[in-house]
Amino acid sequence: MALNRKPAAMMSIEANPNLLPQINALYRLNNLQDCIALRHCPVFSQPNPPATAEFFVAGNFLGSSLFAPDNKRSRPVQVPIIPYATPKAEFPHDVLMMDIEGAELDFLRHADLTGINLFLAEFHRSIHGREGMRGCRHLLDKAGFSIDEELSRVGVYVWRRRV
Repeated sequence: MALNRKPAAMMSIEANPNLLPQINALYRLNNLQDCIALRHCPVFSQPNPPATAEFFVAGNFLGSSLFAPDNKRSRPVQVPIIPYATPKAEFPHDVLMMDIEGAELDFLRHADLTGINLFLAEFHRSIHGREGMRGCRHLLDKAGFSIDEELSRVGVYVWRRRV
């Protein structure tokens, strides 16, 4: 996104501590280290989130998640949590892009999306199920967003604030 859209500033948030060196290297390789601030912490939107949470690091980063895996191959680590109000205040933004492996519904239940004009997310139907996906759509509609069918793809959706 930073290469294609050239924002003045961007904040990137990653829960998996094992990915931080690779992310920083990628930013340096693409000369983006000065426009992207990287933070290591999942963001929770509910009131009074815990200070830390257990994050399950899998051998393949695609299997890492805040959700306990069905198998025993993941290693749990404690990660710091920040409430969404913190980056919202410290880093005012109008675009929110997330890939949070099934935690979208929980995030949307409590998130204050005031000031957000574009919302992009990978939604995990296998985690949410039909009702959870309906819940996500309902919450985004209630917050004033409409899906952009032209830009959305299977599993990855773009929502624009209605004017």
